[in-house]
Amino acid sequence: MLNISQYPSPIYYFDRMRYLILLLPTCILAGSCRRSLYESEYHKLDHDDEKRSYLLHVPDSYPDGKATPLIIALHGGVGSAKNIEEQSGIVEFSDEKGFILCSPNGINRIWNAG
Repeated sequence: MLNISQYPSPIYYFDRMRYLILLLPTCILAGSCRRSLYESEYHKLDHDDEKRSYLLHVPDSYPDGKATPLIIALHGGVGSAKNIEEQSGIVEFSDEKGFILCSPNGINRIWNAG
């Protein structure tokens, strides 16, 4: 016969669950840090009383003084500049093709689409 007294009560597990619930948002926020895995430069600017930020990736093959294409990569809803750089492969494509990449952050992680 199974002796259930040797196992902790369900309350034991629910009590431990609150620590996980408190830790989860911290992990999510830590994963959306400003800098990406790449050597993109983090920049800030103010426009119309809004603080804006963006990542700028300049490939190593960038020729000083020569006109170079600029691609602006907009992230999806609730994304970030870091997300688009790390998940799309566009930084590697920028290095391969030699264009400058600008990845701006939306305000509160969204774009004003209305």
